[in-house]
Amino acid sequence: MKHELSFYSFRGVCLVPLDAEPPEGARIAEQPFAPVVFLVKRDPLQNRFWFSVREVAEAFLEEGPAVLDSSQEKPQLPFVQDARYTLLSILVREHGAAVVNTAFPLYKAVLGTVPIRKAKGLRVNVAGLGDVGGALLTGLVLLGGDTFSEIGIYDKNPALVERYEQELNQILPLKENARVPRVMPIKEEAELFSGSAFLFCASRGVPNPENCGDVRMAQWESNRALVLPYARMARKAAFTGLFAQVSDPVDLLCRDVFLESNKDDNGKLDFMGLLPEQVRGYGLGVMAARARYASRALSREADCLNLRVYGPHGNGLVAANDPCAAYDDALSLELTKRAVEANLRVRETGFKPYIAPGISSACVSLIRTFRGEWHEASTPLGGVYMGCRARITKHGVELERAPLHETLFKRIETSFAGLKTTEAPWSLRS
Repeated sequence: MKHELSFYSFRGVCLVPLDAEPPEGARIAEQPFAPVVFLVKRDPLQNRFWFSVREVAEAFLEEGPAVLDSSQEKPQLPFVQDARYTLLSILVREHGAAVVNTAFPLYKAVLGTVPIRKAKGLRVNVAGLGDVGGALLTGLVLLGGDTFSEIGIYDKNPALVERYEQELNQILPLKENARVPRVMPIKEEAELFSGSAFLFCASRGVPNPENCGDVRMAQWESNRALVLPYARMARKAAFTGLFAQVSDPVDLLCRDVFLESNKDDNGKLDFMGLLPEQVRGYGLGVMAARARYASRALSREADCLNLRVYGPHGNGLVAANDPCAAYDDALSLELTKRAVEANLRVRETGFKPYIAPGISSACVSLIRTFRGEWHEASTPLGGVYMGCRARITKHGVELERAPLHETLFKRIETSFAGLKTTEAPWSLRS
C-alpha cells in the first residue's frame, strides 16, 4: 500500500520522513524545497547514519555492495508518485540530498550541519609516531598547508614527540611564504580530541610474515587493545571530528572503535558515541598505488587509466583495471595479487614497508577527505567498514556509484561477505 509523501521544515532544511517520525518542532511544508534530508529509522548496527544520494530511489537501496553498482535494479518506491514527488525528484537530482538515520539518538544535533566539514585552517592530532606515523607527519607538513594549520603530535615516548616537533617545524615551504602546518606537542591524551581529526597510527610492532601469514590480521588483537581506550576517550570528550584509523587491520579496527565508543559504563550499546561515518579507515590508498605500480610493471598502464580498488587493506582486496565495461578479469586478478604481496617484496630488500602506506593511505587520502575530493577509504556499509572510493559532501558521505562489470561485482560481493563473516577470539560486543 503506497502512502502520500509528507514534507517538514526544520532548521532551514526540508525533512522528508520515509520510515521515521519528524522531530519535535518540525513544521509541515506544502511543497519540498532544497536542501532535502530524508529521515529513516534502521538498525544502527547494520546501517549507515548519514550519507548522500543523487536520486530518491538511492535512499531505499539495501545496505551492501549494491550501493556501489548503479546498474542494479532500482527499488520500488513505497509512496505515490505525484506532482510533489516530481518536484522532489528534480530537487534531489539537481542539488543532491542527505539520508539521516534517526535510530541514532544524536541525529537531531547534526540536522542541517555537516559532521565532517570541508574547510581550511583545521587542526589534526596524531597519536603514534612510529614508522608510518612519521611518514604521515612528513607528508602532512609538505602537502597539507592549504588544509591544516596545526598538527598535534602524541606518543608514549616523549623523545619521539620532541624530535618530530623540532625537525618538522624546520621544514621550508616549496613556495616562498606558503603556509606550513605548525607541529605542536601534546602532553595530555585528552587534548587529542580537540581538533577536527584524530589519527591513530600506534601499533605494537609488525610480526614476521613467515610466522603468521597475513600480517595485518595478526596485528588485530594487539592493536585492538591499543585503540579501544581512545574510542572511549572520544566518547567521553563528545568528539565531533573524524576518527581516522591508520594502523592495521584498518577495516576491522574501525568497527571495533565504532562499537566501543557506543557503549555505556556497563558495556551496553546505547549509540551515544561516535557516529559510524565519523570513523574511517585509511589503508586502501596504498593498495591503489601498488596496483598502479603493478600495471606499469606489466606494461598495461593504458588499460588501467580508470583503476579502482575495493575491500580490505590486505587479503580480500579487489583491484580492477576498470570498474565498468572495460574490466579485464585476468589483468585485474594479477593486479590484486601483486598489490596484496607488494609489502612482502619490500621486506625482501631487508626493510619494512611504511613510506608508501604513510603517504598514500594516510596523508594523501586524509587531505583529499577534508578537501571534499574522491579518495580511497574504509567507510561504513552494511554493518562492516568496506574499502571503496568516496568523498565528503555537504549532504554526507557519497560512495562512488558506477555500472559495475558483472564479474567485478561478484568479486566485491565475495569480499564484502568475507568482512561480514570475519571472526576473532573475542566478542566484538564484549
